[in-house]
Amino acid sequence: MKKLLLAAAALAACIGMNAQTSQARNEFSVGYSQFTVLEGAYLFGGIFGAAFSLGHFTFDNTVMTGALSLEYHHFTNDWFGYGGLVAAEYITSDSYSVDGDGNKTPNGKYNMGLASAAPLAIGKWLRREKFNLYSKLAAGVGLTFDGQVIPFFQVSPLCIDFGPGQGWNGFVETGFGMQGLVTAGIKKKF
Repeated sequence: MKKLLLAAAALAACIGMNAQTSQARNEFSVGYSQFTVLEGAYLFGGIFGAAFSLGHFTFDNTVMTGALSLEYHHFTNDWFGYGGLVAAEYITSDSYSVDGDGNKTPNGKYNMGLASAAPLAIGKWLRREKFNLYSKLAAGVGLTFDGQVIPFFQVSPLCIDFGPGQGWNGFVETGFGMQGLVTAGIKKKF
C-alpha cells in the first residue's frame, strides 16, 4: 500500500511539473512610453530658463518622441521573473533669444537623445488566466547622444497584462522613471 501511495505521489508530482513547464516562462515585449524623466527635465528647464532670463529665452517647434522600449523577461516560477530592457528617446526644439519688443532671434537647435540598457526584476502579485497584475523595477545606465553616461531607473508599481495567456497579449504599466508615467504595448509569451 505504501508503494502504491508513493507511486501515486510521484505521478502527481510529475504531472504538476509538466503543467508548470507548459506555462509561458518567457516574454518579449515592445512598449511606448510618455511623460518620462527626460521630458520632465526638458519642460522644467524651459520653464526655469524663461523665468531666470526674464522671458528673454524660449523654445519653439518642440518634438518629443516618447520612449520606445524592448524587454525580455524570464520567469523562474509563477510569480518572479528577471530580464533586461533597452530603450531610446529623442527630444528636439529650436531655441530663441527674445528682445524687449518680443522679436525672436534663433540661437540654434536643442537636441537630446538617450539610449539606455538596464536589468530588471518583475513580480506578479495577482495571476489569472486572462490577466496578471505585476510590479517592475529596473536600474541601469543611459548614454546621451553627445556621449554623457547617466543613470537609468524605472519603478512601476502597478502594471497589468491581458489577453489569452499564451501568445500575444497587451500590457499597460504605470510608474516613474526613464520609461515614463505610462507605458503601453504588446508582449509575446512563450
